[in-house]
Amino acid sequence: MTPEEALSLIITLDLTKEAYKTLRLSAKMHNHELYPSYHRVLEVKKQFYPEEISITDKKCEVPLQKLLNKTCESV
Repeated sequence: MTPEEALSLIITLDLTKEAYKTLRLSAKMHNHELYPSYHRVLEVKKQFYPEEISITDKKCEVPLQKLLNKTCESV
């Protein structure tokens, strides 16, 4: 499974970080290297963030045009 596919799985199933790590560990305990590390999935997720994003504990800001551009690139 690619990190992109794992990210899609996490989003589709609404998995928490701990749930994904538990799923991955269970597969590894059965000698299956199916799921990439959560760290690798996060690296891929960051590629989908728009430029000039500002994230704090209380808010997330991104210029609307940058968000629209990134959305169009993904389609």
